[in-house]
Amino acid sequence: MKILFLDIYKSSPTRVSKDTAGGYGTENLLGKGLFASTAQRLIKNGVFWPNLGFMHAVNEAHAQNHHVKYEKILHSDLFKIDGLQKYDFIFICSSLVCFETEIRAAEDLSLRLPLTPIALLGQISVELISKIPSQLHVIGGNYEYIFAIKSTLDNLLASFSKGRTVIYKTDIAEVLNLIPIEWKLFGGGFNNKLFSKKKSYPVLVGRGCPYSCIEYCSYPVSQGRKAHFQHLKNTIDSLNKIAEEDPNGHLIFRDPVFTINRTRALELLRTMASANLPLTSTVELHLKNCDSEVIEALRAAKVTHAKFGIESSSELIRGSSGRYSVSNDEQKKTIENLKSAGIVTDGMFILGMPSDDEQSMNDTVNYACNLGLDYAQFSIFTPYPGTSSFHKMQSDLTFDRFEQLNQFSSQFKHKKLTAELIHRTMYLAYFKFYKNKISRVIGLLK
Repeated sequence: MKILFLDIYKSSPTRVSKDTAGGYGTENLLGKGLFASTAQRLIKNGVFWPNLGFMHAVNEAHAQNHHVKYEKILHSDLFKIDGLQKYDFIFICSSLVCFETEIRAAEDLSLRLPLTPIALLGQISVELISKIPSQLHVIGGNYEYIFAIKSTLDNLLASFSKGRTVIYKTDIAEVLNLIPIEWKLFGGGFNNKLFSKKKSYPVLVGRGCPYSCIEYCSYPVSQGRKAHFQHLKNTIDSLNKIAEEDPNGHLIFRDPVFTINRTRALELLRTMASANLPLTSTVELHLKNCDSEVIEALRAAKVTHAKFGIESSSELIRGSSGRYSVSNDEQKKTIENLKSAGIVTDGMFILGMPSDDEQSMNDTVNYACNLGLDYAQFSIFTPYPGTSSFHKMQSDLTFDRFEQLNQFSSQFKHKKLTAELIHRTMYLAYFKFYKNKISRVIGLLK
């Protein structure tokens, strides 16, 4: 079969990522002014890779000997693609950050190609199924497996032929043995000019998250609450393949939390160290399971960057949102230990949480600036479809388009804060944190 995989984006002056927030996506809207516009341009030109689940779907279809083509394109350029009519199926990466744009593009395609089945791939379209036109198909969950399992694909194609909307949510296998990605399908690795001259290779070796921040986090919605892990040998084979093609590459592990299973994470890190892979890595972890043994394993495996959510300086606010975390003193000590091991630290914070007030937001900003972090990311609390927060806040939601749910703007009526104050605090947080690192920014712009 000939299959076209479309990754459709809206026009934006900022970076739009569909791989963040459990595949819902984010948009780095910092605001106006010299600092904000410079930072936005830097990020937009420096960091990109597609939704990793979508990449795996392309790869799995290719591995089953289907003729596949991946296209990243703006909606306005959709019909510049040659030979649209030659494809048997068109699959579109579904996200929240480009939701309306993707739907319009799918509708345009269905008018031009009324006999070609068009399906949206992504859990967000399942959550918002009432917003999807009836002529379009919807495939959610861990949709990569529709190409890997023949019986599933046969059933899906039969459903397409009957003109039904399909909702597919697989119970994934205990072991994830996806075929190593053929990077040539995507033009090789991805430039990551913001942090490194090396090419980046996003890697997914585990899915699902049972942590208590399900109240507002989209990962359990899109991937499920049970953690599943790829077989260790399969993972190492994938990493060896990248090392052979690009010995100077940088891995970005896209698991919701790399250390969610401490034993399994240590086994992988030690195997990577024993294999002496030339690759460096970035991981996202939780500070509660980052003890000295884990840190030493990270160092030995050439992990150079660690990202972790802190959210708020207030333990009370963290608790009220359902997030389990270690104390502030423990956080600071763990960050010091990571830095002592030569690992670059990147803390993530959320402003405008439902129990925040102006003082608590300012406290969080000051806390972030005094933790000794190398980098900090500040985002705005976002009630995502499918989460408890979204359902609880129905009467307080203020957005006109789902694309506005982008983690960089407040889209609900806060009891104590205005949307303008929350956004201004986020802007000032970035300015305050990075103002003393301006030489680094200037160096990156050269």
